[in-house]
Amino acid sequence: MCQVNYYCADSVNTPLTGHEKIHAEIHKYKYSNAGKTPPLQTCITASIFKSSDSRKEFVEDFVAMCAEADIPLEKMTKLRPFLLKHCKQGGALPENVSSLRQIHLPRVFEQHISSVLQKIRGKKYSVVVYETTDARDCSVLNIVIGVENQYFLVDLVFMDRCNYSTVSQAILASLHSNSLDLNDAWAVVTDNAAYCLKAYREVLKGVMPNSVHVTCLCHIINLVGETWQHYKYFSDATSLVTWMRSVFFKKPARKRRWVAFLINKECVQAKVPSEAVCTRWNSWFEAVRYHAEHVHLYRQFLLAEESTGMAVRNVLSQLETEEKVQTLTLKLNFISEACSKLMTSLTILEGTHRPTAVSAYNVMEDLGSYLIN
Repeated sequence: MCQVNYYCADSVNTPLTGHEKIHAEIHKYKYSNAGKTPPLQTCITASIFKSSDSRKEFVEDFVAMCAEADIPLEKMTKLRPFLLKHCKQGGALPENVSSLRQIHLPRVFEQHISSVLQKIRGKKYSVVVYETTDARDCSVLNIVIGVENQYFLVDLVFMDRCNYSTVSQAILASLHSNSLDLNDAWAVVTDNAAYCLKAYREVLKGVMPNSVHVTCLCHIINLVGETWQHYKYFSDATSLVTWMRSVFFKKPARKRRWVAFLINKECVQAKVPSEAVCTRWNSWFEAVRYHAEHVHLYRQFLLAEESTGMAVRNVLSQLETEEKVQTLTLKLNFISEACSKLMTSLTILEGTHRPTAVSAYNVMEDLGSYLIN
């Protein structure tokens, strides 16, 4: 008699038991359906879902690439024909840019934040807080988390008012929303403003017991540099810097005439004056250095301009006599020479590299010795 578990063409006259019948039916069904393919509807459905997932992945990868490369999403209208021609999934990009911004960008952002929080949670971290202004002059608080020599921007808060209470509340709300343990914070880094010192001393220090407060060395040096601007003996030099900025502000034609004037005078560096901007450290000292080299030429140039503007009239009044020109030149040269060490230290500390504690200490020690001597 043949075994039931093997297929045989010979007939079997011996009757099968119940258990043998079950095995025979399973064996028969297995071999009868071995070569059949799945139903057509099942194949089409699986193919549609697979194609949809790949198209979605392509679009989100494209949005992530644009965000990382600082490419505006509006450029998609120019890139789409190229991608449609040379990429298999190029047609997945929508024709309307708004759908990228409203649908896909939030998804990419959520994925990015999730990956960042996975790197941060459960580890010791530092909180770096920096307050600045946007294009509309609104206060913006940037909250950065540092973990293992990596820094991640985790929150950006628009502030109606910027004081110790609102800053401390924004920091705690950000850490709470990102589920970060306050006991894991080992440092809070801020600038040296009074409200930042008060925010840590009266609020953050109590809820972050393992942290220390680290103030920005660049901001401290910049505060030292600002004393030169407000020193009454240098008030005329400060006024010259302010009015000269107004002379060339939003006047491209006058800037071109000034450069041509310098070329005729055979100056080594024929360029427009540096602008002193309060939000750009070292810019005031760079403007002072420029004016120290060119102040003797301003009167001749401005008289040729024949302008009746207030800025031009004020500069000419400061330079109306040779004695005033020499006095201003002396003060400008003194500031540019005496503050050169401040400028160098500030440039080193705010560089793109990461200064170690040892290098920062050496910079501050050199600066302190220079100021004392």
